[in-house]
Amino acid sequence: MQPRRKERYHTIVDFLDALGTENAQVVHVKNEKVQSEETLYMSTALKEDSEPQDVKRVQEKVSSKLLDVPKPKFLKEEDKEATMYITDYMVQESNIDTSDVVDLGLSVKWCGCNLGATKPEEYGEYYRWANGMNGHSLDGFPTDKEIAGTKFDVAYLLSEGKLKTPTRKQFKELIDRCRWSWITYNGTTGCKVTGPSGKSIFLPGAGRKSDYGIYRKDSFGYYWSSSRGHGLNAYYLYFNEEDSDLTYEPILTLRSIRPICE
Repeated sequence: MQPRRKERYHTIVDFLDALGTENAQVVHVKNEKVQSEETLYMSTALKEDSEPQDVKRVQEKVSSKLLDVPKPKFLKEEDKEATMYITDYMVQESNIDTSDVVDLGLSVKWCGCNLGATKPEEYGEYYRWANGMNGHSLDGFPTDKEIAGTKFDVAYLLSEGKLKTPTRKQFKELIDRCRWSWITYNGTTGCKVTGPSGKSIFLPGAGRKSDYGIYRKDSFGYYWSSSRGHGLNAYYLYFNEEDSDLTYEPILTLRSIRPICE
């Protein structure tokens, strides 16, 4: 039998009072559909009582999702099948090769230093994409997708045809088939790259240069490829202590070049 109307409780508070519950905290919430996802709005009282650590964890999850933070792949042989035979021992025991040209066991050999440098830890010079670009002028801008081994390849010209700027494909091979470790070498931070041969080269985190100075020195490396992207953009390698990848940006920015030898 249902209670008579006058005995019914009008609110949850009335019901709890009738049970003798003391200091009961009731939180009123409302739900709203936003782009097919249910959003929960908490009362002010609940927000104030929330643990700061919980809030921080939620914020970190949201930030990671929005920024699509890349997963670290350094010193992890399970990341890619191609690097499964490059063991941790090989990486740790392999010293940085200071030779002019290093055979990492890839399709091409890689120089031991940046263009314009004499030691692996030196930054070397910073270059715009395609040789012959004067200041901010686009006169004579190459229309080919690849400039390696042409008059626009500064590595090719400075070495009198012995070296080239790496292509996008060659950088991709360096990323996929080598083990990358973030280290400090002779006082310079950057990446130790160990190839299938067991040999290693060092890529300094030289940042990139602008009219206002060097940007992100010791925390990022930016290296031009010889491959043109969409419009007035070109592909380049970037890396930090968590990831390495390829993307493209305007050709007028100043970046490092690590030549290859075929």
